[in-house]
Amino acid sequence: MKQLFTVFVLVFLFLKTHADTHNRLDINAPTIVWAFSSLGDKVPTVQNSLVTNRHELFRMYYRELSDHHHSMISATMPRIEKELKNKRLVCFPGSSEAERRKEFSYLTPQYVQPSPRLIVKKEMADLLTDNGKKSINLKEILLNKNLRGIIGEGRSYGPTIDKILASTPHHLRVVLAEMFSPNTFNMIETKRADYTIEYAFIAKSFKEGQPRFSDLVSIPFSDVEPAMVQYLACSKTPEGLEVVRRADKIIRDHVKNSSYWTGVFESIPANEKEKFQKEINKFISERIKHAVIIQ
Repeated sequence: MKQLFTVFVLVFLFLKTHADTHNRLDINAPTIVWAFSSLGDKVPTVQNSLVTNRHELFRMYYRELSDHHHSMISATMPRIEKELKNKRLVCFPGSSEAERRKEFSYLTPQYVQPSPRLIVKKEMADLLTDNGKKSINLKEILLNKNLRGIIGEGRSYGPTIDKILASTPHHLRVVLAEMFSPNTFNMIETKRADYTIEYAFIAKSFKEGQPRFSDLVSIPFSDVEPAMVQYLACSKTPEGLEVVRRADKIIRDHVKNSSYWTGVFESIPANEKEKFQKEINKFISERIKHAVIIQ
């Protein structure tokens, strides 16, 4: 309840600063319902790295789509997908998946960020990398009957990881939880699970904010690309297609700006920033060439 109250206050303050513009809007102007992943009370501050109502990318959409009214909801991933399927104009600016969701939404690529990694306790990491390996094979982890994994229901980890999860027998427990909640980390800490799949910056935030998670370690996957694309997904309706087309142009107009990438850079360890810049440059060079609408 405290978290929801905080979200409502932030939304109210943000919308209040733009009241003059929207007071001029026709009452019948279309409303975009922005869906954000719900974050529980115990989730540390990672706002700059996640697309929320305070993220620069969302503020950009808000400014450029000023001929629309805007409202916001915070929900679990299954609820967000239900909203996309059932409402005329819902947009989710945090989709890691496009292939399956294109069945019920229009999408456009927004940016790239480091792919999720294996999250384990340090003692488990030492066992899995005892020969000095810097990365680990996801398929081998999933096939290991002695390892118990846990992931959130409805989560997408990008096309490569999603395909591996779908095609490889595994021993993963799937639970319904708020996005990026501490539940999976709690289970690892109490040894009810051995690993999860998550973004390294999420694990880092929990480590810094809650001492009991201080021994969490993230290990890259050797069979997964270092970068993954994040998409804007909107309802598969004429209204949703119009917003996605306009968002595509907004992205292409601004993707070269350094401020566009602030959140991504804040999620990358200092010793990996230079290397990942190559992935960003590659994305930018392709993204500005032409419109990309997935339908």
